Amino acid sequence: MTISGDYIWAKHYHAGFDVIGMPEYIFRHIQRPGSLYGIFYQYFVNQWNNPEIPEYDFETGHLVYRDTSGNELKREGLWGPDAAGVFEELSAG
Repeated sequence: MTISGDYIWAKHYHAGFDVIGMPEYIFRHIQRPGSLYGIFYQYFVNQWNNPEIPEYDFETGHLVYRDTSGNELKREGLWGPDAAGVFEELSAG
C-alpha cells in the first residue's frame, strides 16, 4: 500500500502467483461515507505507529525495535544476526 496525497494505491500479493497478474486498486480521498480511503488510511497510520513493527535504519541496514515510549530496545541486521557484514559489503560496492 502506498499513500500519496489524496490517493492510496494498493496491490494484492498472493504467494505462488505472478505479481504482474495480481489486481491493483487506487482509492481517492473524497468526503463520502462509503469511501474506503479513510479505512485504508487509518490502517496505515496504525501500522506505522505500531511499536511491535521495527523501523529500518537506512544508514546502517538494521531493524530498530522500540518500546511504546520510542526508546530503542535492540537492533539487528535485516538478514539476521549472522549477516552483520552483508550490508557493509553491499554499500561499499
